[in-house]
Amino acid sequence: MNYLPERTMWAPSDDANGYSKEYTVPLLRDVAAQFETMHKGLKHYVNPVNAVFSETRATKDSELSKFLYTEQTKMIFGEKPVSDWDKMVKDWMDKGGSQVLKEVNDALKESGYSSAQWK
Repeated sequence: MNYLPERTMWAPSDDANGYSKEYTVPLLRDVAAQFETMHKGLKHYVNPVNAVFSETRATKDSELSKFLYTEQTKMIFGEKPVSDWDKMVKDWMDKGGSQVLKEVNDALKESGYSSAQWK
């Protein structure tokens, strides 16, 4: 089961989700039910990036994300200094990140996006 709160949700409403019903192990079912109860009382930031299309993001997202996760993990484990952060960002931009940002920003402007949304 894969649930990503920032991605498009499959349930028509928060009350309609039933993730806990998917589990056959009682402990996991109970924990998932507790998360569902907790979720009902929270507001979530709706990431506008997921509301628009970027051709570059569609083709390079896996590569760009893997690069960031790998570099950040190396910093966490001390294999690279945190001072390399700016270099990592520049490399990400050079590998296609700058094009993703341009396409997403252009698409958001076209869609009339004006401010952060909370659900």
